[in-house]
Amino acid sequence: MGTYPYFTDYIKQLLLKDFSSDTILQGGLKVYTTISPTYQAAAEDACNTVLDNIGNDQLGAALVSIDPDTGYIVAMI
Repeated sequence: MGTYPYFTDYIKQLLLKDFSSDTILQGGLKVYTTISPTYQAAAEDACNTVLDNIGNDQLGAALVSIDPDTGYIVAMI
């Protein structure tokens, strides 16, 4: 699904409220997002570190980082 699957799915769900699935998946839109590759990588590392330290393969983790000044999502795991 790409580099940021959870964020991509979130954006797709938002777009489906206003556009058809064909329009979204087959082109016709330019979508600019707020994801920060630097913050995303740090969030992934943080979640992986915590899960590795716990040592239980049955557990998962989630994280959403929001810029407090803008309200933009900058990382989503």
